[in-house]
Amino acid sequence: MIAITYGAGVNPNTQSYPAVLQALTGHKVINAGIPGEVSKAGLRRLPSVLQAVQPNLVILCHGGNDLIRNMGRAQLKENLEQMISLIKDTGARVILIGVPSFNIMLDVPSLYEELAQQHEIPVELESLYD
Repeated sequence: MIAITYGAGVNPNTQSYPAVLQALTGHKVINAGIPGEVSKAGLRRLPSVLQAVQPNLVILCHGGNDLIRNMGRAQLKENLEQMISLIKDTGARVILIGVPSFNIMLDVPSLYEELAQQHEIPVELESLYD
């Protein structure tokens, strides 16, 4: 399984989301995230990651940097949609993790749920206040 998220600010080998997930599940989890990456760059990089790793499951947690930089939700949604399609085309399963907007409520934008419904994939949408 690969996780397309990084976990900036923590030790990536022991405290990042992928490292903790691997410790909890006993499954090999490859951390394929890059700190500061926006979805457009992630979309460009994804095919080579998929080819190199050949995962059976991808946990896609992307978009936080787009939201922080106010890069436009429509473009973020399109990039995530293409990422999901690329992953599914390899035969891998996808779990989508909704990233909260950086406002006072820290709510997850509806685009994550919309994409999950459209592609019939699981999604985690909890905000930090749930």
